[in-house]
Amino acid sequence: MGLFHTTFTHIHTTTLKPLQPTVSELSATPRPTSEACYEAAVALLHDPSVIITLNPVVTDFEEVDSSSPSVKPLLPPLLDSALDAQPPSRSINLHRKFFRITDSKPLLGGWYNATISYHISYLRVDGGCDTVVAAPAGVSIDGSWRVSKDGASGQDEDEELILEERATVICPRIFAPFIRGTLGSTHGEMHDRFVKKWKARLSTQERKGHTR
Repeated sequence: MGLFHTTFTHIHTTTLKPLQPTVSELSATPRPTSEACYEAAVALLHDPSVIITLNPVVTDFEEVDSSSPSVKPLLPPLLDSALDAQPPSRSINLHRKFFRITDSKPLLGGWYNATISYHISYLRVDGGCDTVVAAPAGVSIDGSWRVSKDGASGQDEDEELILEERATVICPRIFAPFIRGTLGSTHGEMHDRFVKKWKARLSTQERKGHTR
């Protein structure tokens, strides 16, 4: 990391609670099990299109091949060296996906929209996913999304889920306040969107189970 760069970590957590059925619904719609809630959350995290489009400033994205010249120069050194060591046919590229993403963020009170394109790598892992963002001007974000069972209640049917997003940022010092602000404002909305998708997925699963 250069003299004019800095690093910081942003952590955002959300408690996932399924919608509770009303008394009249209890007989017709069984309460989803803790395992069903967990699997529904992990299934969303294992879908890169869901993770990408959670961000409200994303306007477009497309998957790119790992061998594309547009990917390698923009990736952080650790991932870049891994690609050097393992040709496209090796396991790293069987599991990791790469995307080109376009953001549009209003500035100056909405008078101007700043458009930026960058690359991201996405990797499924147990309980979530890992991402690496390589943006212009030397901005790099090493991120992770995980869902875990709280276990504080001691009862499986009442077990809460915790969604944690962790992002470690390396960027020029001059950009740090702007990036901190962007992470704080947009990623709270990303979690809200995730919760809505998660509850919708649970509702769909419940309806399918009820009609069988």
